[in-house]
Amino acid sequence: MLKRSPKLVVAVVAIKFITEINKTKDFGLELTGGLEGSFLLDVLQGLGFEHRVVMPEDEDYGFLSPNGSWTGIMGMVQRGEADLGMGGLIITEQRRRAVDFSRPYLITPISFVIRKPQKHHLKNAYLYPFRIVVRSCCVGMLIVMSATLYFVLKQTHSLVVIFLELLGNMLRQPFQLKTNSITFKSFLALWLFCAFVLSSSYSGALLAFLLSPTQGKTVQNFMELSNAISRGEVRASVVEGGLHASYLKETEQEYLKVIGTAIETNKWYVSLTDLKHLSDVVTEKMAFIGAILALKIHFFQEEQQSEVFISSDRIAESHVGFALIRNFCCREKLDKVITRVISAGLLEKYVNDASFLTWLSDSRDQQDVQVNEDQIGLEEIAGTFQLLLFGYAISFITLLGEILYFKFNICKQIREKCKLHATKLLPRI
Repeated sequence: MLKRSPKLVVAVVAIKFITEINKTKDFGLELTGGLEGSFLLDVLQGLGFEHRVVMPEDEDYGFLSPNGSWTGIMGMVQRGEADLGMGGLIITEQRRRAVDFSRPYLITPISFVIRKPQKHHLKNAYLYPFRIVVRSCCVGMLIVMSATLYFVLKQTHSLVVIFLELLGNMLRQPFQLKTNSITFKSFLALWLFCAFVLSSSYSGALLAFLLSPTQGKTVQNFMELSNAISRGEVRASVVEGGLHASYLKETEQEYLKVIGTAIETNKWYVSLTDLKHLSDVVTEKMAFIGAILALKIHFFQEEQQSEVFISSDRIAESHVGFALIRNFCCREKLDKVITRVISAGLLEKYVNDASFLTWLSDSRDQQDVQVNEDQIGLEEIAGTFQLLLFGYAISFITLLGEILYFKFNICKQIREKCKLHATKLLPRI
């Protein structure tokens, strides 16, 4: 026990499912649970210490002021107002110059999370089953087979007619050309098999595209995130008072410096109050950078439902420990107790509990909405109708041109006949 106080003073910040704090009858604070809260209670029980919970006025981890003092949890430990500070504090050399730290109880890499684009139906879905290379090969195969059959039939049919027959057959129309040539029938059998496979594959893939909405692509790694930030398409935020922005800014990789500089310049910070509603902060245009463990807990359910994307790209490992006042009396004993609690699997249990509680909370907040996605609506086949109307327009223009051309020829023939008739009548006059 510390000489200056019969109880260990613990500085924390209340974060839902991470550090749960309730008010007592005498208007004090009581640590009740959460991931880190439950872990700390086990550690204090192993030490045999009683404790008293305090919170910084700014409810923050702590910033380093220009005069060398710290705010938040770090400031309370530095000034001796608290014996121990807890709240996902990353161990750094800068912080070590102000306070001592216990051995790390969490080692987690840094990544980012971003909400996936909303699913939408493609108006031109009929173009998506096959890639450009496959479509080009189909056109090339049509041309080659048309030329082959043209010579096999000894030029008895025009090349255009054969091409249209093969195209119609690929679209599951009957083949009209008939001949007794064995060579022709052999080529035709080969073509019928290929056309069947292509048309069946296209139909199956097209149905999948129509029934299943397509989801747009989002940034996958920090390189793409940096490029998107440079283009002004996406923003990235970090916890206010954390060290992620400064780490990104001071790293050697240029693309990470772009992210860190943009965050500090534009003040893209998330306060601990907003951290309780982190799901509302993260959007399609706003990514959040943090410890992968925290991201997995906050977005457990949404990741399972493919609503958010947690990048597999990792840039560093965060070592998290307890901030300790200088000359803490029982540091070695504290480290031993931390090791025992971790070895017993209790920390892993608290991580799983926090993930489950987050999922349970999100499930209660969500309303069940029944959406019937089995029926195909006009939106899904709008592109097909547009193509049909475009074809009708071309056909109408062609028909109109033929009519005008026919009338022009008729008028021309009539004028020539009249001129010829007038020429024959001139000698008589």
